[in-house]
Amino acid sequence: MSHDDGYVTKMQKKLEEWTAAFAVLATDAATAGTEAKADFEKRSQGLAAKAEVARAKIAELRLAGLSEWVGLKREVGKLYGELRTTTDRMGRTAR
Repeated sequence: MSHDDGYVTKMQKKLEEWTAAFAVLATDAATAGTEAKADFEKRSQGLAAKAEVARAKIAELRLAGLSEWVGLKREVGKLYGELRTTTDRMGRTAR
């Protein structure tokens, strides 16, 4: 049982929003110049892996005991921050 189902739901929704934003950036990059495409490819390589880690951590949060909750919550927050920052930077590059 989760200690804060609202937080888990919020982070799941944010991850879904990031995934949708990333799809838009991928479309933008596909129509951009060669340099922008290369930059997008370089940056996106690790992002998919981070998104998968975030999904797994969110699933762990749903089942975490009190002793695990705080650390997992911190990890999910850090991953989301990295995904958001990188996606924001990629958006400036691709446009």
